Amino acid sequence: MALDDPDGGDVQYTADFNLTYDLQRLFSPPDAPSSAGPTFELSFEGHLAANDNKDKKSQDALRLRLGTQVTRNWPAGNWLTSVYFSVNAKYEADSDLDTEALVLEAIVSPRIDAWGIGAAHTFEEIWQGLRRQPVARRTALAELGPPVEFQWRPFFGLDVGKTLDRPAPEAGDPPPPNDEILRLFVRVRAVLHLNGLASDLSLNAVQVYAEETFYYLPLGDEPDHTRNFFTTGVEFYFTPDVALTLSYKIGEDAPTFGRAESFSVGLGLKF
Repeated sequence: MALDDPDGGDVQYTADFNLTYDLQRLFSPPDAPSSAGPTFELSFEGHLAANDNKDKKSQDALRLRLGTQVTRNWPAGNWLTSVYFSVNAKYEADSDLDTEALVLEAIVSPRIDAWGIGAAHTFEEIWQGLRRQPVARRTALAELGPPVEFQWRPFFGLDVGKTLDRPAPEAGDPPPPNDEILRLFVRVRAVLHLNGLASDLSLNAVQVYAEETFYYLPLGDEPDHTRNFFTTGVEFYFTPDVALTLSYKIGEDAPTFGRAESFSVGLGLKF
C-alpha cells in the first residue's frame, strides 16, 4: 500500500500485492515433512492505482498464476549451488480488464552462493568466491552480521500466449497489434543489506534494492522490439513482516506496456 506521486502533481493511492498458496497443503497432513520435489502453487499478483484517469502513469497489472516450481540442488563444494525452474499458466490483465491475455510462462534462475547470487555476502567474500577461495555460508539475515552485505539474482524467462481482449481502436488510431504473444525476458534483482544501519536504528533490517526487467518482443509491430521496467527503493523493516517502503518505478511492463513513472511511500506487510 502506498501514496504514489506519478508526476509531481496529484497524489493517489496504489497497492502492490502477491498472494501465494501452496496447493500441496490441500493433500498433505499438517505435520507432513517438506518435500525436495516439485511444488504446486496458485498466486495472485497485482499492481493497482486508485485513479480513473486513463493517462495514469502508475504500474497497472493483474496476474493470476497456476504452476509448478522445482529447485535442483548440486552437491556441496560445486560452484553452482542450485537452479530454480518454474512453469506456470498465467492470466494477465490491466486493472480495468480492458486488456486480457492467457500466457504460458517458463522461468529458470541459477543460485551461486559464493558469487552472491541468491545468498547475501560481503563484497570481500564475493571477491573470494570469484577467485574460488572458500566462503562460509550465511543463511539467516535476521542475525545481523557484517555492516553491509550484497546479493543479486538473475531470472531468465519465456512467455508464449495470446491476447484475449483489448480496447477497440478509435478513429485515426493505428491498427491493433498482433494478438500472438512471444516474450523473452531477463529480470535481475540486486539487494544491499545495511545491517549496521539497521542495528543503529534498532530495526530488524534495512535493504536497498534495484530490479530491472528487460523484454524482447520479436512479434511486435513497432520498429523497437524491446521494453524495460525498472524499480528501485529502500525498505525499513520494523519486524520481519512490517516495513516502511520508499520506491521509484519507471518503464513499460506487461500486459499493456504502457509508460509508467512513479514515486511511492508506503507500508509493506507480509502474512
